[in-house]
Amino acid sequence: MSRQQLLDVATRMIAWINTANVDAASLSSICATDIAVPIPYPGSTPDYDGLVSVTNKSHVAFPDFNMAIKDQIVDEKESQVVLLLNVTGTQVGYFP
Repeated sequence: MSRQQLLDVATRMIAWINTANVDAASLSSICATDIAVPIPYPGSTPDYDGLVSVTNKSHVAFPDFNMAIKDQIVDEKESQVVLLLNVTGTQVGYFP
C-alpha cells in the first residue's frame, strides 16, 4: 500500500472508533476480521471482537470519547502506521 492508502485506513479506523454507535459490521470494511491487536486493553481479547468490545465500552463510560490524530509515522515497506493521539472524554460510567 502507498503512504496515502495507509493513512486513509488509519484515518477511517479512528473515525470508526470515534463513532458512538459502534457497528461491528462496518469495521470489516476498514480492517480484516482476523486482525490481531498487538497491545490489547487489559481484560480484552486481542482480536476483532475485543476491538469492538473496547470501543463500545469506551463510548458507554465516556459519552464524549474522542481520539484526535496529532502526528503519524508511516512505514510503507512494512505497511504500518503509528499514530500519536490526543484522547479526550468525560467519564460518566464504569469501564470494566
